[in-house]
Amino acid sequence: IIAVTILFALILERDTDILTTLAFSALLVLTFKPLDLFDIGFQLSYAATFGIIYLTPKIEQILKVLPKWLSATVAVTVSAQIFVLPILAYYFYYISIISFFTNILIAPLVWLSTVFGFNQVCLGFLSLHLSAFIGLINLVSLTGILKIVKFFSNFSFSIIRVVPPTIIAILIYYVILVAIV
Repeated sequence: IIAVTILFALILERDTDILTTLAFSALLVLTFKPLDLFDIGFQLSYAATFGIIYLTPKIEQILKVLPKWLSATVAVTVSAQIFVLPILAYYFYYISIISFFTNILIAPLVWLSTVFGFNQVCLGFLSLHLSAFIGLINLVSLTGILKIVKFFSNFSFSIIRVVPPTIIAILIYYVILVAIV
């Protein structure tokens, strides 16, 4: 929805604001499926995306001494993690202490999978055989992601059990976070 909105704005030669586009996509989803507001996947997706949009540039500024590829990867990972943390604690009663490192490792593979997946869909309109070949290449990337996640999930110290925060505590967390940044 976000990509289509941005492409549509480009066709109309209009400026786009990514936060407005994110809000519009959430509004559109909730217009057709209002109960998605209470869906964990919806909440995690929009919290992570908002965190990436809002916080990544600020963290990249702090990390500008690092190589660009590393500062970008760390900034995106930290931004998403900070914004999904209270939701994970609320629903799953834990906080992962190694997810940051795991996400740093899988971030390049996720990027590859996204690129290969997009190309696979596009090529599927031209040639199913070529699309299937790209799908096999993408399978390697996706398998790598799953293996890394499985490896790190086996560590007994990978999570800390927590008392789930209240909705008020979560709202205060986000207000303070946005106010500080």
